[in-house]
Amino acid sequence: MSMDEGGGSTALSLSNGTPEPDVVSELAQAQILRSVDLLDAIFQSLADGVAVLDKNGRVVYANDAAAHAMGYPSVATLVHAPQPVDLESYEILDEDGRPVEMERLPSRQVLQWASYVCGLYPSHL
Repeated sequence: MSMDEGGGSTALSLSNGTPEPDVVSELAQAQILRSVDLLDAIFQSLADGVAVLDKNGRVVYANDAAAHAMGYPSVATLVHAPQPVDLESYEILDEDGRPVEMERLPSRQVLQWASYVCGLYPSHL
């Protein structure tokens, strides 16, 4: 087997047509890490706050703008906050400055969709 990494893409040539699991796993892991780093760089460059919350309201990702808008000195402080984020205590606006109802938030829509598609109740998500 030989590997060639050039120009941002990776090519595998396999002698028996089947990749070795360790090589595929390492390549996939490296690609995932590059993707995560790229997304983090994009989100950190935004002037608008971006935060991702889990189903319990805990912040699992935020950019600096989100942390500061939510009153935290850093992303690390926000992510490690002892209490989940209470979205009801924030005014959330759309791109035109109009208030957004909680049911219209993307995370709520995803949970509603998942409960419909999977037949789950939101309490199970």
